[in-house]
Parts: sequence; structure tokens; C-alpha cells
Amino acid sequence: MNSFSPKILTAAAARAERDRLHAAGRKLVFTNGCFDILH
Repeated sequence: MNSFSPKILTAAAARAERDRLHAAGRKLVFTNGCFDILH
């Protein structure tokens, strides 16, 4: 099993997760491609 599979969401699941986090006062951030933590 691919270790990334649990992290891949459908659009509907992503919206539900965003709503859940928003209700808890949290933020959802998105990055695309290579994310360099040093910059």
C-alpha cells in the first residue's frame, strides 16, 4: 500500500476537512510541488 494513499482526498472530503478545521479555529494550508522548508 502506498503511504500517501491516506493523504489523498476527494474534493468533497477536502471540503469537509476544511470545514472541520475551520470550526475548530484551525487553518488548512496547501502547497504544490516541492516545498522547501528553508525558504
